[in-house]
Amino acid sequence: MITDNSEHGERESDQSDSENSENFSNRVNLPKSLRGKNGHRWCSVPNIRKRVARRNILHIVQGPIGEAREADTPLFFERIHFSKHFENSRKESRQSSTL
Repeated sequence: MITDNSEHGERESDQSDSENSENFSNRVNLPKSLRGKNGHRWCSVPNIRKRVARRNILHIVQGPIGEAREADTPLFFERIHFSKHFENSRKESRQSSTL
């Protein structure tokens, strides 16, 4: 079990938190907690029951970029993708033939 000694008081996390931390620690070799110079305990696994400060939340907008945003059909998107691919391969072949 992980305990959090932050300024909000002491608490213990439940079993689901420990299961999540076990799964996470199997993928990445991190200690369950680190202790700072001032004695504050930092956990390597976020607490799912605590709110995260707004400034720490990342909003990533995924999707097509550049010319692909204008693509209205999958065929147009493929045409853009393959034309860029073939242009790059032509440039590489020209550079290798001049050497």
